Amino acid sequence: MADAYTLALTLLSARELSETQLRARLARRQCDAQAIDDTVSRLKSDGTLNDKRVALALASVVFTEFPPAHAYKATIERRIASGAVGDTDVYGAQQHAPLLDVEIPI
Repeated sequence: MADAYTLALTLLSARELSETQLRARLARRQCDAQAIDDTVSRLKSDGTLNDKRVALALASVVFTEFPPAHAYKATIERRIASGAVGDTDVYGAQQHAPLLDVEIPI
C-alpha cells in the first residue's frame, strides 16, 4: 500500500478536498493516524491542502433557468472540462431524484 502522503497527493490530483475530507479518505484506506497528521501538516504548510480554496470552489455555482423543464440547472465550475483527459468525475447518469421533491418558490 502507498504511504499516506503519496495517497493524499493522488486523491488531491483528482479534485480539491477539504482537510476533513482528506483525513476521512486516508483513514478509510487504513492509513496510520500519525501518518495522516504528518501528511496533512505537510500539505497545509506547502499550500497543497487549503480549505479556503475548497470553499471558494464550492461557492462557484451558477444557476441557470431551464423553462422547458420548469427547472434550474446548477453548474459547479471545474478545474478540468467534463470528459477531458484526466477527468475522473465521469458518472453521467445524473440520478438526482430526491431533488424532484424540492419546491422552489417562483
